[in-house]
Amino acid sequence: MITIEQCRGARGILGWTQQELADACGLSKTAINNFEKGHSDIKAESIKAIRMAFESGGIDFIGQTGIQKKSENVSFIRGKNAFYEVLLDMQKTLSTQKKDLLILNPPNYEQRNAPIKLIDECQSLIKKNEISVRKIIHPSIEPYPHNLEVCRVYEGIEPQLMQSCYIYDNKIVFELWEGAMYILVQSQQAADIERQRFEYIWTRSKPYQ
Repeated sequence: MITIEQCRGARGILGWTQQELADACGLSKTAINNFEKGHSDIKAESIKAIRMAFESGGIDFIGQTGIQKKSENVSFIRGKNAFYEVLLDMQKTLSTQKKDLLILNPPNYEQRNAPIKLIDECQSLIKKNEISVRKIIHPSIEPYPHNLEVCRVYEGIEPQLMQSCYIYDNKIVFELWEGAMYILVQSQQAADIERQRFEYIWTRSKPYQ
């Protein structure tokens, strides 16, 4: 559960308006306003959605009253739906943190059992929020149809630099063993370092033809 005070406090830490929270958790602004004012009962499912939105935004809930901003967090995502969970986190984060998305050495999405509907939803979100997307791909990979990203192709770059990853906001997702597991790291310092690696490879890559 989450209390009214925790909800208000978490919004304050993240700098979210009621509308931004509503967008992040899939509720209406009116529902958020009524909850924070204690004017109406709210379903358990809605409370869970609010809490998940805050946790995705980097908030930890402590007991019945406490909250704190996460500084660093590491999650391991495994199983046949692992890439689906990665896309969900990417979608939730980019819906509230409207910045950029950097993709390094991605696979053919068909090989990762990627749900096409969710990929299309991410594409729509990118277009709607005018998110800048840059992708560095292997010569054998084709960009996703109707893509909205700027692509470059790498050749002759040291293999140790080409760890597949997704960088967005203060998060990095590393892909291991051809999608058998993903490591999601939430750390501004780590994200900054990975952005530097991406930019180095970007300058040594060729525009996609």
